[in-house]
Amino acid sequence: MYAISPEGVINWKFDIGGTLRAAPVVDIDGVIFAGSSDHNLYAINPDGSFLWKFDSGGPIYTAPAINKQGTIFLGCPDKNLCSIDPDGKLMWKFQTYGAVNAPIVKYNGAESLVYFTSKDEHLYALNENRNVILNIAWRQSIVPVRLMFRVMVFWSEAAIIIFFCTPMTRSWHKYLRMT
Repeated sequence: MYAISPEGVINWKFDIGGTLRAAPVVDIDGVIFAGSSDHNLYAINPDGSFLWKFDSGGPIYTAPAINKQGTIFLGCPDKNLCSIDPDGKLMWKFQTYGAVNAPIVKYNGAESLVYFTSKDEHLYALNENRNVILNIAWRQSIVPVRLMFRVMVFWSEAAIIIFFCTPMTRSWHKYLRMT
């Protein structure tokens, strides 16, 4: 992985030990989180130095998400959503019955909610304590597809609106649920 200045100069490079399959994410302090095919999620300081790594147990194909408190959420290869603290320690896992796609973090007031889809044909929303807020069976409730690969969630006091893109049609769909 390389950091390149606007002038095209390489500021630093970091060997992630494998292939980068998803975009890295950056927290508010500039720490970069990059998943690798070598099974590790790497935390890299803004200057390119190593901070820590978390062994996910298998190749990482999805980007992590980060909440305001610095907690990292990662779809791990063992069909779990993993919650990792800012120091790289596992906080908890949430088991699904399929591979977990890239999570997103959405706020409901001060509480962060983590939304993600799984190849078990469900959309999940969990709070920071691993409590299930939403569990929708895609196949029965919304559309007959096996996997959503992009999800956007909008939450208000009146409704949850979920937009998702399917791999078969490559088009956006909307799901509305009144709260």
